[in-house]
Amino acid sequence: MAGVAAFAAASAARALDGLLFAFRKADATAAERALPLRTIGIEASPLLARLERAGVVKTGADPASRYLDERALRAYQTNQRPRVLVALALAGAAMLFALGMMFFMRR
Repeated sequence: MAGVAAFAAASAARALDGLLFAFRKADATAAERALPLRTIGIEASPLLARLERAGVVKTGADPASRYLDERALRAYQTNQRPRVLVALALAGAAMLFALGMMFFMRR
């Protein structure tokens, strides 16, 4: 159970890193440098939608263009840290519970 949670967390982190890398590589990190998603090399996704709702990815002058707001990203990541710690604590507790159950079932 904890292994699945760790895999999911790692997968989500890779997806976020890939998305951020694409914006940075395309230099779409300011309103005046906003680009269409296709030019940036990404497609619409639930992760992109979440970042747009959080104000990390914003619409440029052209409604079809997007850019990464680095300042908003730092604030978003700061706010996400407590959630990650809680998720890790819950995964650890679940693993300990499972190990405890296995230990007591063997008796």
